[in-house]
Amino acid sequence: VGCVEVEVDCLTGEIEICRADVLMDQGTPLNPEIDLGQIEGGFVMALGYFLSEEVLWTSDLRQINLGTWEYKPPAVHDIPIVLNIEFLAKTPNPSPQ
Repeated sequence: VGCVEVEVDCLTGEIEICRADVLMDQGTPLNPEIDLGQIEGGFVMALGYFLSEEVLWTSDLRQINLGTWEYKPPAVHDIPIVLNIEFLAKTPNPSPQ
């Protein structure tokens, strides 16, 4: 679950991501520090996809620009000023019955 607070300049369309809060349910983590890095990386990569990449589609809904040629990785000023990530507590992985 995530929630993001942004400021949008209605004259220029420029955005600033002020804060992002992510609550991740992943069961029992093997190494929470590595998992934290994976979540941060995935979040920032998704920001690049949604905010800076133009995704083009054909009329029959096939994506035209597949691959990484058009991908613009987020810069340091594109990531949230405050990025809070927490793991859902006491949610072990289900055991097979």
